[in-house]
Amino acid sequence: MNMKRNKYIYIVGIAIICSVLTGFGIMAAYTYKVLGDNPNASESWNDGGRPEGTYVKSTALIPIAETIALQTLVQDTMANGGTSFLQENNNNFIVLEDGDVFVTLMYEDAEWFNTLGYYTYNYLNPPTLPSDIESTKTIIFPKLDTENTINNGFKLHIGYFTKGTVIAFFIVSQGWDPFAANKIDAITSGRYTLHSNENLNANVVSPGGLQINFLQHFVIFDYDQTPENDFLLCVEDNMEVTDYDYNDAVFYVKADPIPNITTWNGIVNTPVVANDTVIGANENTTLPFDLRNLIVDERPDEVTFTILEKTNNNFTVVEGFPNINITTPSLVWVMDTVKYTVCDTGFPSSCDTANIVIQYSNTNVPPIAVENYAIPLTQDVIDNGIPISTLGVDPDNNLNPTSITITSTPDPDLNITTDGGSINVNPTSTWIGSETVSFQICDTEGLCDQGSIVINRAEINEQIVARDTIINVQPNIVSNFQVIDLIEDDEDVSNVTIRVDSLSNPNMFINTFNLPTIKAMGILGYVELDTIYYTACDNGSPQTCDNGIVVIRTQTDNNNPPVAQDNLEIPLTADVLLNGIPVTTLGTDPDGNLNIRNIELLNTPDPDLNLVNNLGVINLSPDPDFIGVDTIEFRICDNGSPALCDEGSFIIDTRETPPTANGDQMNTFPGEGVILDPLLNDTEGSNPIQPSTLTIIEKPLSDTATVRLVDGKIENIPDPDFIGTYDVIYQICDNSIPALCDTSIVTVNVQDPAGPNTITGSNEPPLALNDTVDVPFNTTVNILILPNDSDSDGTIDSVRTSFVVPPQSGTASINFFENAPIITYTPNQDFTGLDVLTYRIYDKDNPQLSDIALVIIHVEDQTGVVTSVNTDFWIDTVTVNKGTDYCMLIQDRLDESGLNWNPVNGDPLVKGKVTGALTSVDNTNVCYTAPDNLSENDTIDHVYYTVCNPNGDCRNGLLVIKLNDCGDCENLEEPNLIFYSGFSPNGDDANETFVIEGIREYTNNTLTIYNRWGQPVYTKTEYLNTWDGSNDSGQPLPDGTYYYILKVRLSKEYSYNGFVVIKR
Repeated sequence: MNMKRNKYIYIVGIAIICSVLTGFGIMAAYTYKVLGDNPNASESWNDGGRPEGTYVKSTALIPIAETIALQTLVQDTMANGGTSFLQENNNNFIVLEDGDVFVTLMYEDAEWFNTLGYYTYNYLNPPTLPSDIESTKTIIFPKLDTENTINNGFKLHIGYFTKGTVIAFFIVSQGWDPFAANKIDAITSGRYTLHSNENLNANVVSPGGLQINFLQHFVIFDYDQTPENDFLLCVEDNMEVTDYDYNDAVFYVKADPIPNITTWNGIVNTPVVANDTVIGANENTTLPFDLRNLIVDERPDEVTFTILEKTNNNFTVVEGFPNINITTPSLVWVMDTVKYTVCDTGFPSSCDTANIVIQYSNTNVPPIAVENYAIPLTQDVIDNGIPISTLGVDPDNNLNPTSITITSTPDPDLNITTDGGSINVNPTSTWIGSETVSFQICDTEGLCDQGSIVINRAEINEQIVARDTIINVQPNIVSNFQVIDLIEDDEDVSNVTIRVDSLSNPNMFINTFNLPTIKAMGILGYVELDTIYYTACDNGSPQTCDNGIVVIRTQTDNNNPPVAQDNLEIPLTADVLLNGIPVTTLGTDPDGNLNIRNIELLNTPDPDLNLVNNLGVINLSPDPDFIGVDTIEFRICDNGSPALCDEGSFIIDTRETPPTANGDQMNTFPGEGVILDPLLNDTEGSNPIQPSTLTIIEKPLSDTATVRLVDGKIENIPDPDFIGTYDVIYQICDNSIPALCDTSIVTVNVQDPAGPNTITGSNEPPLALNDTVDVPFNTTVNILILPNDSDSDGTIDSVRTSFVVPPQSGTASINFFENAPIITYTPNQDFTGLDVLTYRIYDKDNPQLSDIALVIIHVEDQTGVVTSVNTDFWIDTVTVNKGTDYCMLIQDRLDESGLNWNPVNGDPLVKGKVTGALTSVDNTNVCYTAPDNLSENDTIDHVYYTVCNPNGDCRNGLLVIKLNDCGDCENLEEPNLIFYSGFSPNGDDANETFVIEGIREYTNNTLTIYNRWGQPVYTKTEYLNTWDGSNDSGQPLPDGTYYYILKVRLSKEYSYNGFVVIKR
């Protein structure tokens, strides 16, 4: 480096002593070079820090419009480019030819008085420590201050540099001391020094002890708004509370002559290699070439090509770099050559020369397939396959594009197929390993070659994580936010794809069109939250996606400091070890303005904890043998300006503690099932809770409730006659050896359904509605039961569906298809008539509430009609007006059975389902109260009940309620009767009498039976399903067809006639 006359500033021991004596802080001794040709260093700038001398080339003010345009360009470039842009432009300058370099301040927007300088080194000897370049450091701007010292447009000549010199930059954050005694002492070590070689920033620490996290603080990129070879230098001065927008200071850098500098990432160029090739061709043939296929270079798309010569002028070479077409002559030749040269753009640049030899050949040359070519199993391979162009080439350029044939038998878990043009891979989600796949490709004339590829996937792609965050934006100021910073993935996050799914309550200015950048501007006085819902997907195999939320709010006045936790005890759980301790665990901010990316430690933790302070999260990975307690002091701050802070402490205790089982309480009604997951409010100790250790230690007797474990949860079904409270004691353990355990109590309150409802809670039980199905004779059917069931505030847990009361005259099972329950019902052999079963459903809340419903099954005979009634349970039909009560005496039914029913116990199995209806079943009556208001669909309801005696004999009954949308009016509707067309009075207790369903409601009736000659053979007044096939004298009538006339007298008389078959 040739500088015009370099001077030095010495801040030595005398300056330090003077500082102490005059009351200023002690500063480290620094030696900097300075610019200019003044007779001494003190005249390189004035007392205010403004550069002076011949190296100042211009102070012309940049127009405001141009400054705003440049600010917008820088902001948009940083926001749209994201992390990949920062990495690509993490550069310095390298000098390509000797010349001068100039730096112009375009604008600065920092809160501090910073000092900008440069340093140099040879490109073959990059620095590894700051001391390596300390002697070359030269101050450019001692005080970056556009308010009082310098202006936008201040242009300086920083020197004359020789080829191969690297020009890099440094900034001393808060490097100018405005209170210093003189302009020499004003140059200080500041808070810290940041370099454009990011490796030199590795040990930077703030005055408060904060270790630097993100090392890159300079971005250099081509200024594409001008046709010249010039650049923008962008600086981020703060590593403590930073937005990484690189607009604290922006400079324009230019060389003279113009092309003598360029950006350089520190990688020494590897010389380009041009390869020879030999091809065969016929006469009058055009051979297309992509010359990039013949060269080896780090950046093949930037290589330049030149055709040097051709040995046969009859050849035609059409150049369209990097593609060329070589046309052979019409005459026969032996061999000719086209010579070419290539040059790369690296530093130092290199060139190489090679030959394309064309030899005469009228013979078809077979294709060349790749051998053992490695194919990583990426999502792109799974989505798009492996094209034939990857699998081989053909020297004659006549490869058959659909000629791929698989010649081996790959692992079936890879699901290898081919459509001729590509090899398609559709692996199972768990496949890992390496698999060789052999194949064949052919040309259009039938010549072929065998090849192979090796498909490998070393490990299953880990789940991508899209984190949630809150962004505070200032009113009327556009802020940029990088969504990519929220993504955690095991691969390069630059390959992640991000999309916005929805934007709720978008009252603020929010722009999501340039993802991964979000632009947002706050509205003064607007206190609501705007929310962006987004999805991020990686490129791994198998591909994974995750959803995240970005909440945006307008920053309000910063009136209150954050509140830090004091002596917060943090057990060293698996979650803490995996995810760390976020700043939101350590404190809150009353203004909602907590800086979630910064925690400052105030003491030194135990080294065996291996604590790492990482962007607002404290990560711990203690030594395996570390057991003890450590108190860690910290400071958290808000995002205000100035920031307000608070100090606190937390305690890490690695001593093993058992899990804590916390008590639970459930409320329900008699006979209603409820499922509770007791582990949801239990907390782990030193080790995770092992869910499989859940054990019931003590439960009530079966006449109180049925209590059991169901898939790691506790199911309670109180007895229909129990009202009161009972306890279930359970135990949980962790996964340690020996296990540490704890017990707790689940208290179940069973409320009287007839009393006031004291059960409160946010969860509403599901609603199971009755189903009716027709079943052909001797046929098995599948019954879908959930389509008409629902849960008003959640989802039905379909896999918990179970039977309560099985069918009486058939068999049933519950099977699940895609988690949907299907009841498979088979009637008993030759059974026809009515059958009933009941089932229970649960919702998915905690606790899980339930409901019970009926499935009413009509089993037809061979002719497709129901010809008999099920005598295994009672069936009665009644009409009830809205708002009225009806009670049916059970005693009439009990007397018919011939069993001893003293005492009798009656309970409901399924109550009425119409909204507002009330059902009660006791030892004497089945009562139903119709609601005051009926909807158009409320036409029929059912009550299914059971009665038992002390001997365990039980009978079930079905009361069918026909609802009349009329209150006090007389029931004028025609009787609701069902006539069964046959019976078999053979003494087997099945179908012994002629049944007219519903006749018990209409006792003012007369039934007359006639033989086929029209002669009356049986008459009964107040018929109640008692005719057993005998005549009026009690003698059995012969089998055959008979005819009936039934007269029912209400406010008017109704008459019915039909036939009935006796078949014994």
